[in-house]
Amino acid sequence: MFVARGFQPRGCIRHTFPNDDAWKYLQVIVDRNEKVWFVAGDTKRDASKLWLFEGEIEPIQQVIGQLHHFEYYLVSKKYEWLLTENRHGTLIGLGSIKDELLSLSRVKDKI
Repeated sequence: MFVARGFQPRGCIRHTFPNDDAWKYLQVIVDRNEKVWFVAGDTKRDASKLWLFEGEIEPIQQVIGQLHHFEYYLVSKKYEWLLTENRHGTLIGLGSIKDELLSLSRVKDKI
């Protein structure tokens, strides 16, 4: 997905993680029992290829934790929300996930 520098879709929420550890907080944002789509990009070999997987957040989180500077999307199977992390360690959320992303700053120190 090409996003122009400084572009922010209307209605999205951003949260930047300077230590590139956004993946550690996914279980706080996404319901652990919800099945989601995990869309993984292959930016090193072919940026046009995306891999689609279905699963719960904890196993997906473990996979993401093994990869560095990796862009991915998490999508509600009901199309209620979309969450993505860019290669700069910024989580960007759209839809009903925005409230969880906004409340993240309150719980970030507890993890």
